[in-house]
Amino acid sequence: MARPSARLGLALSKRQLKRAVDRNRIKRLIREVFRHRRNRLKGIDLVIMAGPAVLKANNNDLAKSLGSQLDKIVARFEP
Repeated sequence: MARPSARLGLALSKRQLKRAVDRNRIKRLIREVFRHRRNRLKGIDLVIMAGPAVLKANNNDLAKSLGSQLDKIVARFEP
């Protein structure tokens, strides 16, 4: 049974991202990018893991990178 929409899981550990402020910023950004592409993902379950390298990038760079990765996933599963 296929799900009608995609689901998102986040794995942002305290060990990798020490400050709660940083973890929360990354989570908000990931959720927002995912929200814009959710309908196109059609029932795919995603788990996104982030490491300390995300702290070096600004929000725009992270959003573009994640958006392009999600677009590749969409292209892979479209007929």
